[in-house]
Amino acid sequence: MADTEAAARWAKVTRIAEGITDYGIGKAVRSYFLLYLPAGVILLTGIGFLLSVLIFGNMREEWSMHLVMGLFLTSLGTGVGGFIYARKKVNPQVRPQRSGALIWLDKLEKKNIQKQIYCRIPPVPEHLTVARGAAVQIRQGLALYLLVGPAYLFLALAQLLNAPGSFLTLIGILLLGLYVALYAFVAWQFHQTGRFLERTAP
Repeated sequence: MADTEAAARWAKVTRIAEGITDYGIGKAVRSYFLLYLPAGVILLTGIGFLLSVLIFGNMREEWSMHLVMGLFLTSLGTGVGGFIYARKKVNPQVRPQRSGALIWLDKLEKKNIQKQIYCRIPPVPEHLTVARGAAVQIRQGLALYLLVGPAYLFLALAQLLNAPGSFLTLIGILLLGLYVALYAFVAWQFHQTGRFLERTAP
């Protein structure tokens, strides 16, 4: 009975995952970080800085306040911009769009597929269709996190500049360090999904 149920699950998941293809997520993400994000950061920080000067006056001794305003605007802009870019440029690179390929598998089966995707164990040939489809969907989700993630970094920098030398600054630095580590881990996962798709390409 258990074997029959497992076979039915795998058959269903295989039908969902079959044909799901990455047509250029990596290229779209690289374009964002090499072109759109730097241009947006320069533009938004500059606009925020100038608006602060116009509103509060050209107080040279308070230049950090103007920079904080610029970083706050940059945080908002990169968060919204990253989300829109993911919808317009990244999501169309995944075709066809389907529900999660792994939701029908049990916990151990999901872990096994994820280990294959992150190159911790060799790919299992009979599970390759599922693993490749899941890898594309995981890669799509990781791309969204990478695109909107810089928004928190700019927000944290603005908060640190806004309250220098306080106990909250120390807490903020620790939290920022943890977030940077988490962001680096997500970037590693994104890289691993790309490697897996390259290694298992037909």
